[in-house]
Amino acid sequence: MKHRFLIFIFTAILAPLVSAQDPFGEPAFLTKETTATIKPEVIQIEPGDFFRVAFILDLQPKFHAYFKNAGMVGDPPSVEWELPDGFTAGELMFPLPKAFKSISTGVESVGYGYEGKAIFVTEIVADENLEKGKSFTIKGSFNWQECDETCMLGDQEFSFTIKAGDETLMVEADEALFEEADEKLPSDSSAWGFLATEKSNVITLKAIYPEGLELSEPVYFFSTDKQIDSQANQKVEIGKSEIIVTLTRNEGNEDLFIDAGEVQESLSGLLTV
Repeated sequence: MKHRFLIFIFTAILAPLVSAQDPFGEPAFLTKETTATIKPEVIQIEPGDFFRVAFILDLQPKFHAYFKNAGMVGDPPSVEWELPDGFTAGELMFPLPKAFKSISTGVESVGYGYEGKAIFVTEIVADENLEKGKSFTIKGSFNWQECDETCMLGDQEFSFTIKAGDETLMVEADEALFEEADEKLPSDSSAWGFLATEKSNVITLKAIYPEGLELSEPVYFFSTDKQIDSQANQKVEIGKSEIIVTLTRNEGNEDLFIDAGEVQESLSGLLTV
């Protein structure tokens, strides 16, 4: 009998409480075709500082885009950058996903992603040796896959200019947009404690939450390292100081073309509460 102990490293952080929602909640369908809008946070950057770029995806009705772990066959959004010297882009940050049910290869399946509007964010660092007074053009392409009963690929090319100056100047008209993006991004889980153990392909995740918090279902764990079977039910128990989530290891699913997850000594994911 296989019996494995996992040192749990909760690298993908915790969902903010104000954003708690049913992972299988009602979809927010829009009445227009899919559009993608790219907006930088600043018009001027102080050398050595950083700024964010928002990628706003408004999906057409009944279509969904994917989380970094789609839970099934699917490609998450990505960015191809054309950066001038002196600028470095970080990884694309994904907002809180939802779990949705769909039909894939004639079989009902569970996927992770977004319906309606989703805002993705990237941080760009400006080198401290940038020449002040000079303008820099940043280009790229934002790419995504959207699916309903069929799938299609989307891409939006973008270009904007940032000036290097004595101080960083924000785009005031977009402050509310970036506040909205922040509310939907995962928040820090450093005040929590996590431990996971495994026996016979069943992984038990224990999350110890800070004193004084009052939690209730729904609670859902979104795996980011694909070790957890997205198609299996999750059992949740909420105690006075801890949450226990019972999960199933991802051993692959031939009917849905899902590959088995690589066995690791730690577990990464996003716990929504």
